[in-house]
Amino acid sequence: MKENKTKQNLIDVALPMMAESGVYGVSLRDIAKKAEINVSSVLYHFGSKEEFIATCGEFCVQNLVDAIDSIAQRNFTNIDELTHFIHQKVEESRIEITIIVMLLVIESSGFRDIYEKYVADKFVKVQGSDVPYILNLRSFISFGLFKSIDLKVANSKLEGNGIVDLLCQATASTEAL
Repeated sequence: MKENKTKQNLIDVALPMMAESGVYGVSLRDIAKKAEINVSSVLYHFGSKEEFIATCGEFCVQNLVDAIDSIAQRNFTNIDELTHFIHQKVEESRIEITIIVMLLVIESSGFRDIYEKYVADKFVKVQGSDVPYILNLRSFISFGLFKSIDLKVANSKLEGNGIVDLLCQATASTEAL
């Protein structure tokens, strides 16, 4: 029981540090110092810095999935209410979104596989609409990055290539100007 508590404490301490300084911009020594434990304890619980980063990344993805599930479980009276609630959940998840995007962009070891494991569509109902809207990790993260969301109705779903491709496309189109 104490082992899980220590692991969770290390993750909780590391996430804001990683979001501010980058996932590789903060050392295990810095994390251990802030968590008030020995750096060898971090390695004992996670094995390596790469495993620690992957675990933090998976924790972030799971938190976003939980936020998306909480949205999908509600019935909204209109699209504005849905958009407002998504915005609220995105703001609560700012650190997790930052870390996930970093890990995807730098192609951290094995993180793409972890991320893809969780990408699944959730259907969100809005009163007065016969067809539910689709919400998933990609659209949720996109909302966090670009402050807008393109909610697709379930019968006209378009497959995306992921946030890394979206960022590359946005950069490429900017450079073309």
